[in-house]
Amino acid sequence: AVATPLLGRLGAAHRRRKVVLSTLTVVALGSVATVVPAPFVVLLLGRAAQGIGLGLTALMMATARQHLRDRAEGTIAMLSVASTVGIGVGYPIASLLVQVWGVRAAYLLGVVVAVAALITAVVALPADSTAAPDKESVDWWG
Repeated sequence: AVATPLLGRLGAAHRRRKVVLSTLTVVALGSVATVVPAPFVVLLLGRAAQGIGLGLTALMMATARQHLRDRAEGTIAMLSVASTVGIGVGYPIASLLVQVWGVRAAYLLGVVVAVAALITAVVALPADSTAAPDKESVDWWG
C-alpha cells in the first residue's frame, strides 16, 4: 500500500532506472534474508523487503510508456498479464516446493526470481533521463 505511490514518486523519469535497480536490490536481499537460517525477525524483515517489489509494476509500465511509444500499449498489457499469471502460478509452485523440500526451498525460488529480475533490469532498462528534474518532492510526512 505504501510502496507503489512512494516508488512512483521517487521513480520519476530522470531517476527511474536508479529506483528500479535499488528496489530490485532490496527485494533480492530480502529474498536472501528469508532463506538463511536466522531468527524469525530476519524472516519478517526479508518478507517486508520482498513486498516493496510490488511497487515496481507501476514503474515498469511508466518505463514502457516513455520509451516504447507505439508498442507501449501492448507491452503494458503484457506486463499486467505477466504479473497476474506470475502470482497465479507462484502460489501452486511455492506450495509444491514447500511440500517436497520445505519452506526454505520456496523462498529460494524467490531469490532466483529476484536476482534474475535484477540482472535483466541492469541489462535492459534504458538510462535515466538527463533532463533537469521538475520541482518534484516527496511528502515524507504524508
